[in-house]
Amino acid sequence: MPLLALLLFGVLYILPLGSKPLFMPDETRYGEIAREIVATGDWVVPRLDGLRYFEKPIMGHWLNALSLKTFGETEFAVRFPTALLSGLTAFFVFCFARRTGGALTGGLAAVIYLSFTQVYIMGTVALLDAILTFFLTGGLYFFFLYTEAHSKAAQRSYLFFFGGFCACAFLTKGFLALAIPVIVAIPYMLLQKRFKDLFLQLPWIPIGSALLVIAPWALLVHRAEPDFWHYFFWVEHIQRFTGAAAGQHPQPFWFYLPVLLVGSFPWTFLLPAIFINGKRTGTEKAESWFLWLWLLFPILFFSLSSGKLATYILPCFAPLAILLGKRIVTDFTKINKLWSVAAFLLALLFLFGLAGLFLFPLLAEDTVLYALDEQKKLYMLAVTLFLSTLLMACAWKNKEGKRIYFFVFAPCLLFLMSNFLLPQELLRSKAPGDFLSIVHDRVDEKTILVSHDDPLREVCWYFQRDDVYIFVAPGEVRYGTSYSDAKDRVVMDHAAVPPAQLNEFSLFVQQWNAKKRTVVLVVPEFIYEIYRKLNAIPEPDRMESDGNFVFAEFFP
Repeated sequence: MPLLALLLFGVLYILPLGSKPLFMPDETRYGEIAREIVATGDWVVPRLDGLRYFEKPIMGHWLNALSLKTFGETEFAVRFPTALLSGLTAFFVFCFARRTGGALTGGLAAVIYLSFTQVYIMGTVALLDAILTFFLTGGLYFFFLYTEAHSKAAQRSYLFFFGGFCACAFLTKGFLALAIPVIVAIPYMLLQKRFKDLFLQLPWIPIGSALLVIAPWALLVHRAEPDFWHYFFWVEHIQRFTGAAAGQHPQPFWFYLPVLLVGSFPWTFLLPAIFINGKRTGTEKAESWFLWLWLLFPILFFSLSSGKLATYILPCFAPLAILLGKRIVTDFTKINKLWSVAAFLLALLFLFGLAGLFLFPLLAEDTVLYALDEQKKLYMLAVTLFLSTLLMACAWKNKEGKRIYFFVFAPCLLFLMSNFLLPQELLRSKAPGDFLSIVHDRVDEKTILVSHDDPLREVCWYFQRDDVYIFVAPGEVRYGTSYSDAKDRVVMDHAAVPPAQLNEFSLFVQQWNAKKRTVVLVVPEFIYEIYRKLNAIPEPDRMESDGNFVFAEFFP
């Protein structure tokens, strides 16, 4: 099983990293912030398009920047840190499950973790959630080792690492990253009736090690940008959690239940196995309590927030994988019928998916999954679904331990092939890298670039510029443009300019053309059409469009 986990990590997580362009807005955002760190040599203040960007601390940007320095400015490099740390999270899952279950249990738990749908998706895109999950998983692993250690020296060491990992989690996503260790560790200590340790020993060592990790950058960024901590704490934490900040993804209280079930695919139908009560020793019972607290309390905590995203509960999939792996190994024969039901339902689901490929054009006449020149992708997807159905049927018929391999390979084949079978229309709308690459040679260092909020990050990344002007909507860089040294970076901001001044962009083009500089406007096509009809955009000298984005040139 450990070898299978290594195989899944290499083939699923590392192999396809460079197979597709970066997706907007998240991947290009984190890629561009890291690129600007490398280009400017400023490893303290995160910036996007040369503007102050204080939504997240520095750790994720550091890791991405180190990857860019190592592998170059490529899609592979941008995604590599999340993939690598997803694999290392699986290693912690393996170590945790192996403690009382042996290498087989540890390996199976790691395989389950790596093959969870949500873990796979988040582990192969350039987001900070997989990085955060690695630090939280490592921290909670060392905390549990502390609770089981008998010597004072070992306890102090584990607490030191616990604090260090929590500090790195904080430097990845901020104060809320500290909430998960706290809401798991304190209830567990209370259940263990270790009141003395909770107040006299537990807090001080991890607090000290956390301060050692956090303080250097915290002081440096405060000295460079005194407003960082005010904005980061008040706007990005208090207002976001309470819902006072606009656009913070309001969802109902029960939102995370379906997220957990869907994110657990293909193991969703086997989740009832974790409720089977097997015989446990004292250590196994304590471990089980800890894992349940780790699974449930973060979900409850984030359910209380007014703003919810599916990615927030990614750290909960590690304990879920351990609980499920242990039950499968210890009660394999007891849950054999459940295995059969799960495999049958999944085989049926893959078969329905295969049938749906060919019924889709009949049921949705106005929607095309693949264009006429992409029929090879359609056939490859059909073959993949057929093979996945066949493998899952083998898992259904096989009653021995080998059924696990069929059960894992069936969805993982689909996961792997999905990287190469994305429809071209999706790529054009969400990943404009190919379009910008076509027009890349038309932009030089003297060209004045102007972009809408989308695709601002993509324009910066693909043209390697941090001085792009913003057309109409500053979006997520609005805070950065609020500084006096950046206010002129927004052209025709509707939040500040009355509609009567819709000629501002035309004047902007005239001023730069008078200085013998070419102006290029890159905006979504629907935005271009709106402002063209308002006569707010002059007639370009040359224009390219891929149906989603417009590249308009205004020559001097």
